[in-house]
Amino acid sequence: MSTLPMEANDSEPDGSPSEKTVERYRRLSAGGWGVVYVEALASCERGRCRPRQLMLSKSNLDSFKKLSDAIRAASDPPPFIIYQINHGGRYSLRPLIAYRSEILDPTWDMPADAATASAADLDDAAEATAEAVKLCAAAGADAADLKCCHGYLAAELFRPSNSRTDKYGGSLENRLRFMDALIRAGAESAREDGLIFGSRISIQERFPGGIGSSGPDGTMFDFSGVAPLLQKLKAAGAAFVCETMGVPYYNPAATRPQAGQPGLEAALAAHHGLAGWVKSFNPGFAVIGAGYTPLRGGCVVRAAKNIIAGDVDIIGFGRQSFADPETAAKLLSGDAALVKWCAACKKNNCSTLLRAKAPAGCAVHDPAFRAELKKLKEK
Repeated sequence: MSTLPMEANDSEPDGSPSEKTVERYRRLSAGGWGVVYVEALASCERGRCRPRQLMLSKSNLDSFKKLSDAIRAASDPPPFIIYQINHGGRYSLRPLIAYRSEILDPTWDMPADAATASAADLDDAAEATAEAVKLCAAAGADAADLKCCHGYLAAELFRPSNSRTDKYGGSLENRLRFMDALIRAGAESAREDGLIFGSRISIQERFPGGIGSSGPDGTMFDFSGVAPLLQKLKAAGAAFVCETMGVPYYNPAATRPQAGQPGLEAALAAHHGLAGWVKSFNPGFAVIGAGYTPLRGGCVVRAAKNIIAGDVDIIGFGRQSFADPETAAKLLSGDAALVKWCAACKKNNCSTLLRAKAPAGCAVHDPAFRAELKKLKEK
């Protein structure tokens, strides 16, 4: 079982893990998770989406070594540690917009006259993000995730609706240029440092021209739209793919289906089916699946079914890891009745806190985050 990368906006100002960050991950490690998937680490100041988002750099490398050491020391045997590397792009505090989009511009506080990024801006972002990938091994991670999902920069550039006319847009080769830099960095670190690498990918974004669509205006899922990225990862020696869907700023129900929502089974089937498709594309990938939190106690049966079918290797939990860091230990010991299940808040309170740039966590089961949510509502 794996946690999924859940940002909590609780770093030190320079992006270093705070004591609160370290304690949060120490609890996850002690909670029995086989994989501890560390949340999105910004690759540079321009790539930060929140004032207290974690950021990995040469200047704070020692603080991340301490985080990795704390995770390992909290469990015997220690979990496998993945660091997720990301550039926020249009969702950064200072948006780096690859291109204007009638669909996505309204999902963030995007000034109407905001300029699009130059090729030089994207060169800088690619270089910084690739360098952060190379720091993962020295920071004590077992693996690096080259994040290509949820509308952030790598994903935005990859999608068919990328309308840029320079070297970062138009052709598939250009649209994958940013990810190519990260993949090269991962492969280099694998050779030199023994780092394992892979990618969390929005296999289907579910809007016209999104990743997995049939073209710039397409809406139907087209396997050929994602296959080239998977092929590049495979050829470079990537070990895993973490499946996800959608852009939470635009269609959150696709990314994180809610218990009780209409069409829940169809949403979960889409997640699990896409994970199975990735596995069939390359059986050598260790596929981390999503879409298990809304099932609550029923997640065990569904997970077993999907693993037996060969559609997924590792079961991932995002919001549930916020709700109860001990979920894995409780399920593995047969104590599902003791799990504090994610309440699937209709307003996604943990995400509401994060988007408001407040410290994020479970407002249902943790009184500290209930207080944060109350303060936010009072404002």
